Amino acid sequence: MNKSLLGAAFLLLPLVSMQGHATDVYECLDASGERSYQQLPCPKGSTTISVKETANKSSGTSAIDITATLYSIPDCRACEEVRDYLLYRGVDVVEFDVSEDVELQNELRELSGKLNVPVAVIGAEMITGYDRDKLASALTTAGFVDPKASKE
Repeated sequence: MNKSLLGAAFLLLPLVSMQGHATDVYECLDASGERSYQQLPCPKGSTTISVKETANKSSGTSAIDITATLYSIPDCRACEEVRDYLLYRGVDVVEFDVSEDVELQNELRELSGKLNVPVAVIGAEMITGYDRDKLASALTTAGFVDPKASKE
């Protein structure tokens, strides 16, 4: 696929992702006090803080629709954490599995300078690894309005 087609596909993906579907995201607290966000119920030995059903953006839950792009690979715990945190916050996620796609690997290397995952792109910001504070900051910078805050 040439770069112009890849670019066009990349630009259209947020439009397609707005159709989305509902997903439950669990906020968990483990014995050491670490929070995690996941699509499966919290594991034994941890406490469920909350369960949130995410829905597509057609529900009008955010003043600005934000779509995050996530470069990931299967069986990557940090990738799952990023995806689940963004879903928990009500953000649409367009995910690219770079494990076997050379063109996506090259795109990721060009974007981040490395071939490491996860890499999330939110607005103009790129976040490598799972850093909840950086993800939240990027969402704020991109104009995301937390659906919970807008209901108050």
